[in-house]
This record gives sequence, C-alpha cells and structure tokens, in this order.
Amino acid sequence: HPPAGGSLVMFYPHFHAKGWVFAAAMDAYPDRFVRGIPDILLDKTAPFADRYRKVFAHWLGLIQGRDKVRGTEHDAYVFRVLSEKMLSGAVEPVTQYIEEGVGLGLFCTEDSRQAAIVIVYGIYGMIFEEQKRLGSNERAPAIFSNALHFICQVLGADAAVFHAEAD
Repeated sequence: HPPAGGSLVMFYPHFHAKGWVFAAAMDAYPDRFVRGIPDILLDKTAPFADRYRKVFAHWLGLIQGRDKVRGTEHDAYVFRVLSEKMLSGAVEPVTQYIEEGVGLGLFCTEDSRQAAIVIVYGIYGMIFEEQKRLGSNERAPAIFSNALHFICQVLGADAAVFHAEAD
C-alpha cells in the first residue's frame, strides 16, 4: 500500500497515545494475513501448485514483519496475537485446500482437518524452535523450502504435485 503521509499525531484524537496506534495495528495485521490465506489457497483460477507456493511466500512475509518488533517492548504481545490468530485462522482454508487435493487424487488422507492442523502447527513449530535457537528467523525460508518433505508425508503426496507448471 502507498504511504498515507501525515504523522502519528493525527491519530491521537482516536487513539490518545502512540502505543494504542501500535496495538490497533497489531490487532489488524494478523487479521489481514489470515484473510489472505483463503484468498490464495482457494483461488481456483490459479494452478494448484502455484497456490501452495504463494501461501508460503505470504506466510514468510508475516514472519519477516514480526522480526521488525523482536526485542522491543511489543515483542511478546505481537507474538501472542500472531500465534493465536494466524494459526487458528489458517486451519480452515488449509483444510479446504487439502480436500481439493484429495478430490483431484493428489493427496491421500482420511482426515483433512487433522492433516491441516499438523501442517500449520508443525511448520510454525519448526520455525519457532529455530528462532529460539538462533535468535532470528533467518532460517525461515529454508524451513519453508524443506517443509515439502514433511507435508508430502502428512498428505501421502508425491512432491511433484507441488512443482507442476499447470493443473
């Protein structure tokens, strides 16, 4: 989005303090992210494999955005809000994407929702543990690229499904 211009002072009649502006933005940011997941995964005008890659790029953008407040007084708040909204909000569209893959004969799972929960929380857990170990999310792109093996195991899928040029 283009910058709106102005200063934080113009928000004070509505928020009364700079911290309130930040809190409102942090409440809105995960909502915007979560709304983007179904927009990407459930857009049947885009090839199936492209949607998979796009949602990971979308998720990576969120993680890199969180890094901007790491180590500040807002870090714990942002982490809690993002974790809560992002993870629970991602499960349903990922479930629907998996069900589409099952319908296309690309995936083999008896419970799409459980598979979605394992994938969403599992990848988040891998990134979180690496962040704790390294103190940054610099390995997040590598984790996402290596997650394909994990996802294929959960879904009983061939990795080629996610590399197809067109559906």
